Amino acid sequence: MFLQNILGMSLLALLCTVSGCSDSVSQPTSKVRALVKYRGAVLTDVRMDVFQQVAAEWKIVLSGIPVVAEPFYLLPVPKAPDFDPKLPTRVTLESIGHNVLPIKSIYLDPIRSPIKLLIPSSSTDPIVVELPDGAIGK
Repeated sequence: MFLQNILGMSLLALLCTVSGCSDSVSQPTSKVRALVKYRGAVLTDVRMDVFQQVAAEWKIVLSGIPVVAEPFYLLPVPKAPDFDPKLPTRVTLESIGHNVLPIKSIYLDPIRSPIKLLIPSSSTDPIVVELPDGAIGK
């Protein structure tokens, strides 16, 4: 009986939390789209994190994962500063999913990553991140 009460209360708390979240929190929106390419091919299942230098610290501001070979949205990270295209920016990439690519470790470190984000002149064009030859492999 005690176990049933605990399970019932846990289920009720979970339902209240989920229903409360769906009513009060809206889905994040973004107009920033991106493509990740290597040797001309569009990569999928690669998490792209965008960091910006705020004071002396690199802070993550946007993140996204393409699941199809099309431009994907980079979404704002909760409790992060707003993305400012005028601030110094770096990008990290990490292969995830079932076909993990051996992306070199330098591309995982926001301080060492050589990938700089270039904002296209048209706001409707995606940001294209082209990994240099040799960025994937052992």
